[in-house]
Amino acid sequence: MNLHLLNLKKRMVLALFVALISLRLSASEQPISSILNADGTVKPNVETLVSPQNPATFVNELGEPIFTTADDIAGQVYHMVVLDGKLYVGGRFEKADRRVVNNVAVWDGTSWSGIGKGVDGPVKAMCAMGKDLVVAGDFSYVGKSSDNPGIEANRIARWDGKKWNIFSPLNIDREIFALAYDGKTLYIGGNFKKLEGKTDAASVAMWDGKGWKPVGGSKFDKTVLAMTCVGKTLYVGGFFTTIGDEPAANVAMWDGKEWTEVGKKGLDNKVNSLANDGQNVYAAGEFFKSGTGDPMRGVAKWDGTKWSQLGGGVNDVCYTVSCANGKVAISGAFYNVDGKGTGGALIWDGNKFTLTPKMNNLIIRVAAFYNDMLYVGGDFSSVDSESLRGNILKFDGSKYEPLSK
Repeated sequence: MNLHLLNLKKRMVLALFVALISLRLSASEQPISSILNADGTVKPNVETLVSPQNPATFVNELGEPIFTTADDIAGQVYHMVVLDGKLYVGGRFEKADRRVVNNVAVWDGTSWSGIGKGVDGPVKAMCAMGKDLVVAGDFSYVGKSSDNPGIEANRIARWDGKKWNIFSPLNIDREIFALAYDGKTLYIGGNFKKLEGKTDAASVAMWDGKGWKPVGGSKFDKTVLAMTCVGKTLYVGGFFTTIGDEPAANVAMWDGKEWTEVGKKGLDNKVNSLANDGQNVYAAGEFFKSGTGDPMRGVAKWDGTKWSQLGGGVNDVCYTVSCANGKVAISGAFYNVDGKGTGGALIWDGNKFTLTPKMNNLIIRVAAFYNDMLYVGGDFSSVDSESLRGNILKFDGSKYEPLSK
């Protein structure tokens, strides 16, 4: 065999071995400098695997992050809810500020804390239910730890500020991606087809305080990803084309009696997120036009009569939208708005956009307002500045800052 090829093969085997080898870890949360020597070799008494997708992220054998180079969230943040003066975050992470929290945590403006040992799988949706927090996702138990078996929850649970509570057993055949509460009724959306293995409830169901029921037949042909309530009217978005025999292009509304499409022919592609300011409904997603052909690039407003684009729209996918105090927060994969470069988050004040700093490898999955500041979450493990790699940041109007300093 050619000597060059042999040496190359050896180097490849060595690289693979280094990526997979397990050594012992004496501390569970360390900066990279405490894990690797200056020459790139792993220090003694360290146990870790290097993620092949992102060498800057350290994961365990299940692919779950176990290290971070900052003091905030060690993992990915997908959802934010402000409730009772605190910021709740959910996603796929094990720790916050080096404490085990398991996929859901709360920031009180000063420090992070867990919520009853969290949930044992990724959080896919969150919403406020009065003064309680409802979370849904790919989990089976809440409050589970090494010394506590937890409570069986089957994808959805409620935190009342002191303890986890479950709704009556919810046996659904697939996933929950969206939650909304109108002050009386809790709604769930997803790609499920049946409740309790027998009741048809394609993609939307509701909790009326006693049990789970379908909503107006709930015969969506595909998936619901987003929900919001304006008064007693429920708006849903996702990727679907019909509800029963009626057309509904990716966005629809339930008025308590019947389902209808929102706007003539809805929106032309997937809706990822919905929010409202008490009057108008905002949609974020992968659409570029309304059903009638009007430009609607990534983010749009429904005023009860028609869809309109915010500014000149954005140049790529929007992941989330949220509202507070007359402002709208938008997150996404975009990097240009109204012809100007920007990061993956924007603030809309009703007339114009406020741009955020553009940073390499900053993947913003969610944006929301807390204490009148913009907070963003996602996967920041590869951004240029090590101090900003905690996967949740706040924007002071000119620059991003970590929450924990």
